[in-house]
Amino acid sequence: MRRLRLSRWTATAALLPALGGCWVVLGESFTGYTNAGPSSDAGNAGDTGKGPDTASGGDAAGDGGASDAASTPHMIDDCLPTFVVANGIEYPAHAPPALDITGTLQVDTDTYAGCVPVGKSTPYCLLLYYSLHIGTDAKLQTVGSRPLVIMTVQNLTMENNSLLDVAGGDTGSFPGVGDHAKGAATGAGGGGGNAEPGGASTCGATGGSPITTGLIAGGNGGGALDARQGCRLGGSGGGAVQLVSLCGTITIRGTIEASGGGGGGGAASDQTCPDGYGGGAGGTVWMQADKKILFDTATSNINLTGGGGGGGACRPTAGDPWTSGGAASRADAGVGATCAGATGGLGGQGGVGGQAGAARPPGVGGQGTGESHCGGGGGARGRLVLQAPETTCADVTTTGVCSP
Repeated sequence: MRRLRLSRWTATAALLPALGGCWVVLGESFTGYTNAGPSSDAGNAGDTGKGPDTASGGDAAGDGGASDAASTPHMIDDCLPTFVVANGIEYPAHAPPALDITGTLQVDTDTYAGCVPVGKSTPYCLLLYYSLHIGTDAKLQTVGSRPLVIMTVQNLTMENNSLLDVAGGDTGSFPGVGDHAKGAATGAGGGGGNAEPGGASTCGATGGSPITTGLIAGGNGGGALDARQGCRLGGSGGGAVQLVSLCGTITIRGTIEASGGGGGGGAASDQTCPDGYGGGAGGTVWMQADKKILFDTATSNINLTGGGGGGGACRPTAGDPWTSGGAASRADAGVGATCAGATGGLGGQGGVGGQAGAARPPGVGGQGTGESHCGGGGGARGRLVLQAPETTCADVTTTGVCSP
């Protein structure tokens, strides 16, 4: 079971050029995303899409996919959408019946039989229903390497205390759904990147690069690519999920959990890794609806927080075993270890995770005293993209900044 640390989100919003409606990006500070989003992946009228069949000429070329699947607007049952679905997501001409989730539904985006095939090698898991209702206390939990797309012909509703969980795990235990190669930190002390660069470590590890477009998960922190196997205990990035209502309304009264995981403490499993591990970045939540996207401000929660960086290790004298630093958690940094002795002192403090509601960028992992081994950098904030013709700033939040 994933240990969740939820925090209410408030909006720090930048308005994007609209496609028959309102584009709002919340929880991000990287202006390149604001500028690049609509022109590349936002589904504007000239978008050729990045669907799985473009390279082979689409399903008409006989590549074995569903012949009526396309990303341009077309009839599906009794619905003719008025917008292009973002990120090249395709859909067929007919949807499975309505679904009401009342308990826990677990989806592996690589293997789940309910993923609708729309091409030869679909790079996402498409859950398609005529309508979808996630009831009170119900959960949709995910694992897997492909991003998750939940699409309905009519309304998509999450009730109070319901949970859509695409979060990443602490200390490298599991990533959120989607591809985490982008935005991943290469050094053990770096935080993962998403809406902004991940937090660095003052010992030289840089954070992961920002992610500017597309349905891409938050980067993994803490050196997932580090050559030292034991030095890969950074927090995992939050996942990528896209919610689409083709001819209806999206209503959120529950929680979408897309936070990044906290990094482990230095020397937790490998004495050659005394620096704290970086936190994972928050994930990406992308929503489109034909009518409105509504949030219950008393109960809704979209968590895009980056994971905190782990604390650095210390040792009494050179040659002694290291004492591990403290592991981090969602948003909160790990504490450096404490040692007595000639080269003892404190290990470096981890950096805090980026947090949208607090408008806080990811923190830098600090140097300690003694041998000065550093804490890990915090993971970056995640991205939230909204598009709906009738959605206004009042529907999004009652606080923060939003330009109509």
